[in-house]
Amino acid sequence: VLRGSRLIFGQETRIYALNTADGSVAWSIPAPSPRPTVTVTDDEVFIARPSATARSEACVNTQAGSLLSLDLKTGAKRWEQSGKWVGAGPVIVIDSHVLTGNCEGMISLSRSNGEIQWALPLRERQLETAYLLQETLVATSSTPQPVCGTACYRTTYGLDPEHGSARWRVTASDAFVARPVGATVVFETTSHSPRLKFVVDARSGRVTEHSFVEQNAAVGPDFPQLFYYQTDSEREYTPFPKAAEQPPSHAER
Repeated sequence: VLRGSRLIFGQETRIYALNTADGSVAWSIPAPSPRPTVTVTDDEVFIARPSATARSEACVNTQAGSLLSLDLKTGAKRWEQSGKWVGAGPVIVIDSHVLTGNCEGMISLSRSNGEIQWALPLRERQLETAYLLQETLVATSSTPQPVCGTACYRTTYGLDPEHGSARWRVTASDAFVARPVGATVVFETTSHSPRLKFVVDARSGRVTEHSFVEQNAAVGPDFPQLFYYQTDSEREYTPFPKAAEQPPSHAER
């Protein structure tokens, strides 16, 4: 990551910061975890370091680890918070919040001192983990909308970063991928045929459009209702798509 006069990168068991002027090492820090995550802002470096298990094969132990905040120029440690950090997922910074996922849900730490501001439990079954989508910040007209997911239940959440609540959630009974696009999040199933694609407003969680990716596939009346979404104003799950909303198959056109 190139930021100002520093180039931040990881090599083997250390994180390095190089001077861009002459390539010399400005500072370095041990990162013994096999999968550390580095996030760089204009003047900070955040490093999530889950512990490695003491086994013959390299495994990430998400039950323990630490999250560090360092000064970008000097490498001086500003604060360190121990916990159940998931090193494979990104850390994002929104105003005074440092957001990351762990084995029990999403957590927000104070940007200034690392104290826990809020924790949002998302653990719905044993060994569930939460993670922020790789391109997690959705552009909206007001504040950035972070989007996170949980692996086992295939659920995606739109987060309120200020209050630590879920504005909405989308759950699929089929495997899917989700990616932020503008002010929306686009979902597409990956294993079911025909594959379904639909678009959710990132602020409200409302479905704005949907379609079938494979238009030549026959869609019968028993097509499974794959997706369910929930908003703060509607606590009950609402099935999507409804039978009447299914677009006609290629054979019916």
